[in-house]
Amino acid sequence: MRGGPSRGTGARDRFLTWYFTGPLGHFVAGFADWVQLLSRYAWARARGRSLS
Repeated sequence: MRGGPSRGTGARDRFLTWYFTGPLGHFVAGFADWVQLLSRYAWARARGRSLS
């Protein structure tokens, strides 16, 4: 491996990593799921397909 001794990550970096992979990431994924669900529903209704 190159470089000197490994440096620990700072508290700020750990917080940002947790934030983007934790609550924010889950919110974005849930929002994307709902957008896909509603767009497919709207597309099916526009084509006149029955939902049952």
